[in-house]
Amino acid sequence: ALAFLGGAMVMTAATHQRIQVFNDERLLWQDTLNKNPESVTAANNLGFAHYRNGEWKKAVNAWRKATQISLGGYADAWAGLAIGLQKLGRLEEARVVYWNAVKLDRTYARPEKLVDKLIWEPTQAADLAVLARRFPYKD
Repeated sequence: ALAFLGGAMVMTAATHQRIQVFNDERLLWQDTLNKNPESVTAANNLGFAHYRNGEWKKAVNAWRKATQISLGGYADAWAGLAIGLQKLGRLEEARVVYWNAVKLDRTYARPEKLVDKLIWEPTQAADLAVLARRFPYKD
C-alpha cells in the first residue's frame, strides 16, 4: 500500500509539472526545444512567445537559434528576428535580416498577407509593416 501511495505521489508531482508547462507557452516551447534541440518550429515559436511577453532579447535569441537550426532557410524566423531587433533599436541589423526573410518568401514584404494567411498575428504583422515601409525590398 505504501509503494502504491508513493508511486501515486510521484505521478501527481509529475502531472503538476506538466500542467505548469502547458499553462505557459514560453515554458511549453522551451520544454519542447530542450527535448528536441534541432526543432526550428520550437525555437521559432519560443521567439514569438517571448515577443508577445515583451521579452525582446529572449525573443531575438530564440529566433537566432531558429535561423541557425534552419541553416538560414526559414523566412519566418528571419522576419521574427527582424521585429525583435527593431524593438531593441538595432535597425540596420533588422533591415538585413528582414531582407533575408523577403528573399526567401516574398509574402514577408506584405505583412498584411501574413495575417490573411493566419501565419502572424495582427500586432506582429504591424511591427513588420514598419520595417517593410522603412526598408522596402529591392531585387
